[in-house]
This record gives sequence, C-alpha cells and structure tokens, in this order.
Amino acid sequence: MPTMDCPDEHVSHVPNALDFVAATPWGDAVITVSGGDVTAVRPPVPASPDRPELRAANDPEAPAVVRDLAAALAAYLSGELVEIADRELVAAWLDAAGVTGFRRDVSLALFDVPRGMTLSYGELAALAGRPGAARAAGSTCARNPLPIVIPCHRVVHAGARRGNVGSYGAATGTDYKRRLLELEDALLVRPAAARPS
Repeated sequence: MPTMDCPDEHVSHVPNALDFVAATPWGDAVITVSGGDVTAVRPPVPASPDRPELRAANDPEAPAVVRDLAAALAAYLSGELVEIADRELVAAWLDAAGVTGFRRDVSLALFDVPRGMTLSYGELAALAGRPGAARAAGSTCARNPLPIVIPCHRVVHAGARRGNVGSYGAATGTDYKRRLLELEDALLVRPAAARPS
C-alpha cells in the first residue's frame, strides 16, 4: 500500500499553467490553472514560504474559478460547511489535468464520499467499480492533483484504529490528515454501507 494518501507537492505537467497563492487559515495553498480549468491544488501548510512570484488568488484579475476555489478552501478550512466545487466542475478539472481511466473513476468516486465519512482503499476501489484494486486506488490517492477538493484525507487504512489514520504526504503528515478529519467530525467514522452487518 502506498505510504502517501495525498501528494505533498504537486507539479502540474499541463502546458501554460499558472500558479496562484490562496491564503487560508491553515497557511497558503497553491492553485494551478490552465485554460480556465484548475489542474492542481497544493494543500496549505503552516509557515508557507513567501512566494512573491505567485499571483494572489484573490486578485480581481485572477480567473474567477481561482477566486471561487480560494474562497471555498478558506471557508472549508475555517470549519464552514461549504461545497468546495460541484462534481461536473471537478470532472472537467480532472480532464484538464490529464486524469483518465481508472484514476478518474477512483477520483470521482472519492469526490462523492460525503463529509464526515471515511473508507478504506479497498472500499474506494469497489466504489469505483474495481473491487480488489485497493493498491491501485491507493496509488491514485497518492497522485491526487486536487487534494482537499477530492478528499483523499477520507481514505484510512483498512485496519485503522483510533489515532492511526495513515499519512497525508511527506510535508503534511498524519497530524494534518487527522486535523482534516477532525474538522469534518469524521475521525474513523465508517460509511454505513461499509460496516460489517
């Protein structure tokens, strides 16, 4: 099983991509956009380095999609119950980021997992229509270009015990993932369909 549930740094390989820095209560996130679509999000980290070369996401000249996502991320990380983006928009962003096939199916299945719920890699693979593909689902989570938007923090190890939620990338780690789950009141809550009868 992969050791990362989400990337700690995502580098967009999309041509003509522009990066924007978005201030959030948890630090600065970086939003990458190309051709009007978001292609990557780097989760906010405390004490983010000053990045003067990046444009501000809340700049009136930033694309509306960047301003909207920056505002939604800030609200979400403040604890507000907000929808960060809708499924149709996320599907377009995955297309723009070049996420196809099984990775796209897993990403959209994970996007549909509601706030406050968690699941295992195997359960995620089954939701994407590929039962038994837990490792591939884990690999998809590790390569998620849109963390928080596509909530890979909601995927926990199948044998998770209280306090053992798994990692969330090298720069953010287990404590960060736990904070996201606590923000959603989801610490190790299992979806009803995934609970043994």
